[in-house]
Amino acid sequence: MSMLTSKMERMSPGQILADAEIAKFVESLALGIAKAQEALDRNTVDSYIKLAQNPLPDGQTTLIDLGLVPAFYHFQYADLEVNLQVSLKVDQSTKLGIGAFVNSDDTDRSSSNSQSVGTVTVKVIQGNGAPAQAILEISENAEGQVDIATSTVKLIEQGTGNASSGDIEVELEDGLWQSAHALADAIRNDPGASSNNVPEVADADVDVVWPASPILCTTSNADAFKVSPNKVRVVWANNAPARAMFSLTGNNEGTLELAYTDSSSAAQGPHVLATVGPNTSAQGVNVNLGSDLTATMVNLLLELNTNTALSSDYDAKAVFVGGSMGSPRIPHFDNNSSTLKPGDLDALDAIIRYLGAAPNARIELTGHTDNTGSKSYNYGLGTRRAKAARDYLVDHGVSASRLEIASKGEDVPVGDNSTPTGRAENRRVEIKVLSGPTDVFEVATDGNGAAWTTTTISSNLGALLGAWDGSAQATANDGDTVTIPAGGGVALTFKDSGATGDQFNRGADARETAANLAALINTSASLPNHHAWSVGTVVYILGPGGKVTVTLTTDAVGAGANSTNLDDPSGSIAIGQPFQGGADGGQANPGDTLDLGGHTLTVVDASASPGPNNFAKGANAGETANNLRDTINNLSGWNASAAGDTLTVTGPSGSSLSTDNTLAFKLSANRIGGTVDKSDTYKNDAFAYGASVSLDVARKYEQSVTGNSSIKVRMTSIPAPPQFLDTIADYLDRVL
Repeated sequence: MSMLTSKMERMSPGQILADAEIAKFVESLALGIAKAQEALDRNTVDSYIKLAQNPLPDGQTTLIDLGLVPAFYHFQYADLEVNLQVSLKVDQSTKLGIGAFVNSDDTDRSSSNSQSVGTVTVKVIQGNGAPAQAILEISENAEGQVDIATSTVKLIEQGTGNASSGDIEVELEDGLWQSAHALADAIRNDPGASSNNVPEVADADVDVVWPASPILCTTSNADAFKVSPNKVRVVWANNAPARAMFSLTGNNEGTLELAYTDSSSAAQGPHVLATVGPNTSAQGVNVNLGSDLTATMVNLLLELNTNTALSSDYDAKAVFVGGSMGSPRIPHFDNNSSTLKPGDLDALDAIIRYLGAAPNARIELTGHTDNTGSKSYNYGLGTRRAKAARDYLVDHGVSASRLEIASKGEDVPVGDNSTPTGRAENRRVEIKVLSGPTDVFEVATDGNGAAWTTTTISSNLGALLGAWDGSAQATANDGDTVTIPAGGGVALTFKDSGATGDQFNRGADARETAANLAALINTSASLPNHHAWSVGTVVYILGPGGKVTVTLTTDAVGAGANSTNLDDPSGSIAIGQPFQGGADGGQANPGDTLDLGGHTLTVVDASASPGPNNFAKGANAGETANNLRDTINNLSGWNASAAGDTLTVTGPSGSSLSTDNTLAFKLSANRIGGTVDKSDTYKNDAFAYGASVSLDVARKYEQSVTGNSSIKVRMTSIPAPPQFLDTIADYLDRVL
């Protein structure tokens, strides 16, 4: 009997507890807390998304835009308490048996395995293949010619064109950079313009190849001309208006007081604007409180700009309303262009002042387009527009770490794309506060050269962010020089007026002065092979060995190296790279199929009406994945969930999977693993006899576990700004 002694009979109490899987029980409690935390995280992120995507009655503003910050709950600690009692009972019995048998079997038998389910992933690739690209190089602002496919494009002197030639003719501008942009505009296949373009070229993008040795300028007035490699920034502002920037922080009764001396030292003001509550009257100019900060700001600005006692002295404009810079102040662009317009620079200059006055603020620049051209092209155009605004801010002293860029392409129109006016409204860069004051306005004095004597706002209403006197900025003096060392050092001299030779005139403001300096560099006989252009107050200088490039991108997806002809360069135009780099695929196209266990699902165009076994190609991989998910979930026995561009698909094990576009749909397996339906039938024809003697010893074990458990947790709630929730959402999607 010793050989039949039970293993459990020899176990210690601790071993019995282990065998009862107490540890796994406690582990499941702990995992439950972790899952509860994940559920709390996802609930907060989902709430944030709903708040951000559901506008208020005005159709645009959301609660997130107005500063609502959802609460983020997190466990500080969790105490687990488990009390268990384990008992063990053993019974033993012995049985002796003697028997004989005779058996005959003549039957049909069958066996089968039941079917189970398995899981695979399907990744949707977002791409349009790789179009071929070529590069044109221009190193001098002179006549040139290049043949692209069946089109001949010429750079010609102004006024020498031949309209009947049939060629695409581009007149040279005042500088190399400007001429390169004119050439790119003429080549680019602009869907919204005339046919006077190269149809095989979807896009033409201008860039600079700087020489290995940068141009290092010097100046006799480092306060008025800030020099850095290849750049000169004009900071002199020729008696600018005095400016003050305010943020509204509370919708309460309060006062805004302004007073200044003009350029002749004559006192103006003080002017007091008092917001008026329901039971209060105030001295000065009364302004009604609005229903919220936005409405109160509107009332303040309206009073400053229309009250006859104030409007001749002040010009007031909103910078941010609810965290967004609104139209018409946001930058707008010409059709198919990412070049900033001079009229947009005032808004960007206000952003520079805002970021200087709020050192911890961060902003996002998002590019938008109208609906001419393809979605993928417009997404890239939106990105270039956002980058143009960012580069302007960086070149004017803003740290790039405080700026984020994004593109929405054509997906978020604010105007009617069926009209020219509506399309112009959609070609924009929207600017939004990520962190920092969200309701901000700026007041400028009507005249130049003024100096503030009073700029206050009561703290229960808001705060002064910064004030700038119009006469306190660095001033360029007649005779100041900017010297370009290359070529022996040429001193370009600033003149109040009457510039001759290597001299440039004072402009009406710093931007005009910068443009005058760039024009002098382009025309000075003392600086051969030097080219310059200005953006805002920054002058960019390209010296000998530098080039301006125009990168051409073919219109066709997967265009081969020689699919678009590029030859016959002459004059100032050279070919830096022929068309190359094209590749097919990487995109779901209408007619592509995905087969799941005999169910053939077909891609249709976004404009089509999908049938039961069709799914629409979305604007991006995530949208296509969501459409595919919805179609799969309509199939009996199949289920799918989507996270970004990846679907998790569950279906009958053993089902085969395939696609006719493996570049657009990446399958983790070609068959779902696990058991499959299998039936076997066989005939049994047998006769047997025999006898047996048996001794059976049996033991019965009864084990019981009773007790209780409890979990005590403490949660904390912290504000969750949007960028924090975006990080949490990204973590949940990638890790959990």
